Amino acid sequence: MDGDYNSAGVWVQWHDQWASRIAGDLEPMPAPVFTTAGGRPLLMEDSVTLLCGPASSGKTTIALAACAAVVEAGGVAVYLTWERHRSSTMARRLSEAGLDWLRGHDCFRLVDCRPDAWYTAPASRIDRAREWASCHPHKDWDFYPCLVVFDSVTMAGGGTSTDDVWAQWFTAMVAPWLHGQEAGGKASILLIDHTGKDPSRGARGTQAKTDQVDIQLAVKGTGWSKHAAGEVELVVVKDGDSMLDAPVGKAAALIKGKPLEDRRLRLEVCDPDPGKRNVESEVLDALEESGPMDRAAIAKAIRARRSSVLEAVRELLAGGDVAEGENGVISLAD
Repeated sequence: MDGDYNSAGVWVQWHDQWASRIAGDLEPMPAPVFTTAGGRPLLMEDSVTLLCGPASSGKTTIALAACAAVVEAGGVAVYLTWERHRSSTMARRLSEAGLDWLRGHDCFRLVDCRPDAWYTAPASRIDRAREWASCHPHKDWDFYPCLVVFDSVTMAGGGTSTDDVWAQWFTAMVAPWLHGQEAGGKASILLIDHTGKDPSRGARGTQAKTDQVDIQLAVKGTGWSKHAAGEVELVVVKDGDSMLDAPVGKAAALIKGKPLEDRRLRLEVCDPDPGKRNVESEVLDALEESGPMDRAAIAKAIRARRSSVLEAVRELLAGGDVAEGENGVISLAD
């Protein structure tokens, strides 16, 4: 595999498929970078997602599963961690999740961002963030990541009680990873944050956290451990552009974890209970309640992913349940 030393003296090896995508020889990566087993999107390229949940709810394991999915698809995943002792525990986490193959993989970068000298000075969190962002060797990497994980927002200096400081942190730490879009990169940014003792209150900090991300997912349920199985839902808190196949307040995915005899974990990223969502029925209900509408109005009315709404309308038209009139207006069939 081709490679070269970058200006930081780090040997960078190119994955053939990713390199060809950068060069424009192939079509861009599909919009979803991480999906359920049934193909429902969870993380999207060219977007910022905030994943929040209480301690031990499985956030790290879910993020590692997303990294594995990206690497398997031919992309590059970067995992930035500021958590205590993360460098000594991440190998165990990867092993427990059955992802040993990620260690040392050319397209997976695990970066321990918390050296003692950096974490103690300067005193201001935002100044530390700016200093880290200005000197980190990612500025010289010869590739554009498909997925970048921040673990966690609080430990990286984003745990703040003011909108202004959060905006400064976001600009210094997160925005630089999006700048690669101008040169062909469309990174998906995953920010991991903690909800604290009361999960119903959402992520710690300010409304600015929600305002500046494209998607916010909350981990709800009983997480797994090495001794007991568990399952959690990824509930949609925000989906500004209706990119997910679930409305706000509903689950986008069901994550199941089960410990195995060899002390490893079997993780399943499943579709939510199919009984919870039937887009075709919701289209019919919307038309019955509001009368004839065009496709855009239907999508806005039921807050489903646009592609799912259009597919539901097509199925209903084919089945004769609805009819299309002038100017593309959809109405219930007579």
